[in-house]
Amino acid sequence: MSEELSKSKRLEAELEDLILHGSYHVYDRFLSVSKLKERYHASQVTVVAALEHLEAKGLIFRRSRSGIFVSPTSRTKQILIVSYASRANSNELNQFSYGLGESPNASKAGWVTINCSVDDFDANLMNLQIIYKKLFAIIFFRCPDVMLRHHKTLEEQNVFHMFYGSSSAARHLNGCFRYCYNEKQLVAKALDALYEKGHRRIGCFSCAGRTFEERAKCYRAWMKEKGLPVDEQMIFTLPNGEDGYAYMMEQLKECSQEFTAVFCCSNYGLGSGLLQALRDQKMAVPERMAVLGVGDIETARMLRPSLASIDIDYQKDADTLIDLFTTSKPEDLTANPVLGESSFLITNGGSL
Repeated sequence: MSEELSKSKRLEAELEDLILHGSYHVYDRFLSVSKLKERYHASQVTVVAALEHLEAKGLIFRRSRSGIFVSPTSRTKQILIVSYASRANSNELNQFSYGLGESPNASKAGWVTINCSVDDFDANLMNLQIIYKKLFAIIFFRCPDVMLRHHKTLEEQNVFHMFYGSSSAARHLNGCFRYCYNEKQLVAKALDALYEKGHRRIGCFSCAGRTFEERAKCYRAWMKEKGLPVDEQMIFTLPNGEDGYAYMMEQLKECSQEFTAVFCCSNYGLGSGLLQALRDQKMAVPERMAVLGVGDIETARMLRPSLASIDIDYQKDADTLIDLFTTSKPEDLTANPVLGESSFLITNGGSL
């Protein structure tokens, strides 16, 4: 490599860092050739070569008789979101993806989200930085097993990656970056809403699975903290593969007089099935039975009566991550693997 070429490469790297991490904004006028020559004590050949490479990368552009300007594409950074679900069938994933890559805050910062299925991610793992030229981070949305499986390879490729989801699901991700919602806080906030309405006999309907079992465990702990009796006959678990509505109908026939409120660990199938069963049992909601579910608030609003619900504040979480990514380089995030903790939204709906 000639000395002049080496100098232009060093200057190019310095100017690229200045554009990406300095005080420049999109469409700002950049330093002219003469000013760059003066500031960096470089020759015309060195400066022109460095600028040509920056222009080829899409970091700057020229306007005839006006000068050199910072390109909008200089701020474009890709966030790859890997999940088992798709945006078409998961409103929660849709909200999170929108917040990170399509909201006004995200667009202003230049972030772009790309959604990827687990199968596609597995197939393209070794070519990620070829396929995604401006890849900044990979977020594993509620799929800790996938992140754990590929953690070592991604570290070797020096690709920043993190998990987003439940704190209970992240237990085995020691040393991995994560941004989680705390199950205990989520459950306590939901139960507090029922408690504030005067309910003390609160039943718990849950599903099989680690996350839901964790919520039922948190329910027991909250009842004890409040000095309320924990009656195992008021805790119900929907077996795998069973219909939520049929299960609820059967349980309500036997125990509907035991409690005045229900904490439902999931809105999917279970929450809607519970509301339908209560209607068919001619139990007025919320006059005779208050119901509060965990999960997608937007879907819960479509139920009749609308289901009181608690959910993660995906937009706030996305804004926090955007601020974190915008103000930090991946190497700056190594101090603490816990990047943050989710906030929650709660809506009373017609069932509380």
